[in-house]
Amino acid sequence: MTPARPLQRLGAFALDFLLVLFALGLGNWLGWLLGRSAEHGWMQQALVHPFLPLASALVLVLTILLFWIRLQGTPGALLMGIRLVDTQGGRPGARRALLRLLAYIPALAVGLLGILWMLWDRERRGWHDILSDTRLVQEDEATRSLARLMREAGA
Repeated sequence: MTPARPLQRLGAFALDFLLVLFALGLGNWLGWLLGRSAEHGWMQQALVHPFLPLASALVLVLTILLFWIRLQGTPGALLMGIRLVDTQGGRPGARRALLRLLAYIPALAVGLLGILWMLWDRERRGWHDILSDTRLVQEDEATRSLARLMREAGA
């Protein structure tokens, strides 16, 4: 298993970030279209209905976990040709994926040191990877067909 390069990981993060921004923009646009945000901006809506940002964050977390468990990577990671595996090269599973997500807290809490750790680690793993016994690896095959991805996802 060849570890994912830091630039691949950065590219995957950038693609995922753009996808989240697009989804948020689409949600805002739909809200405006339906007239729900015509009188109040998003921040005012969040103050009036504080569960909305919390619900959005929960949906994002569950979506990330679902992608990690079912497809072994977020859309950005899959497009960059990398996938999430456990130490034996298999699917990470729900418990390991949740642990990886929670391990981002200490990795981010020290000024990104836990994320940047991959630059010095021999296996190119950040603290969140080490604490959850996972790793991002380059896809072994040059490409994976959409049909194979769908089969692996159980669709």
